[in-house]
Amino acid sequence: MEQIDITDNMYDLIISSSDPKSSHLFVYKLYQKGSLRDTPWVQIWGDPFSADITRNSKLYKWRAKLEEKRLLGKATWSVYVSKLTLEAQKRRYFQYSDKMIFCAPGYVKEKEYQVKEITGIPKIVYCGNYSSKARNLLPFYRAMLKTQYNVVICGNGDISIENTEHIILRERSSFEEVEHIEEDADVLVYLCNKKGSQIPGKIYQYLGTTKYILFILDGEIDNIKKIFEPYARFVFCKNTEEDILDKLDKIFKGQYQHMQFVVKEFSPESRALDLMCQIGYENEY
Repeated sequence: MEQIDITDNMYDLIISSSDPKSSHLFVYKLYQKGSLRDTPWVQIWGDPFSADITRNSKLYKWRAKLEEKRLLGKATWSVYVSKLTLEAQKRRYFQYSDKMIFCAPGYVKEKEYQVKEITGIPKIVYCGNYSSKARNLLPFYRAMLKTQYNVVICGNGDISIENTEHIILRERSSFEEVEHIEEDADVLVYLCNKKGSQIPGKIYQYLGTTKYILFILDGEIDNIKKIFEPYARFVFCKNTEEDILDKLDKIFKGQYQHMQFVVKEFSPESRALDLMCQIGYENEY
């Protein structure tokens, strides 16, 4: 593979994302070895190292915080895709809080399906991992056992659930396969984390569709609902069997048809412009 050298004055900005986490470390090495000195560096943080709720050892937390602090100290701007994470990081690394900002991610592409009445047996899809350390999928699964809805659960997890005549379990799939699964659904299910400030990015992809979105609240319920409720785009429910079944019943009775629209604020163009404006590059975009 041809080696590409990145040096000062080649670009107006250097942007790295924490997905994968190694991208921040790669850019840091460019500054460390002197290839870059003056080019502004924008770090986009989805999952901060020190906020990983699936890894609780004291040694990991200590090393993660040390590494994160080193990276943040070199950044020109640190951009967080969750308001709750931004607030937590400002408290955790108060010395760098003046260069921390929030910018929500967006959907990859718009999928404006024809809005139609649901006939026959409804199709419900949950796509996402469900490690018991991070998310509690059991109330949803148990609720679906009480119905005859056609359900697809696509992702990896560590809980004891099984296929049934109408519930299909699939391992984590490619982006293209997930698109096909979601296209066939009547309802897309979004499940919050059990704790912490991180908001799984799948919800922003769903904002680019006209599908019904069942938003299962968990963790910091009040704060999360406060962020997303103004968009009037989600059917919120508690993470209990009773509330999940109640809200799905109301969806299929047509009570939420007014919520089937694309939220243009989360288009790629809108998100890029928002970021450029916040860091003072709006005239360059």
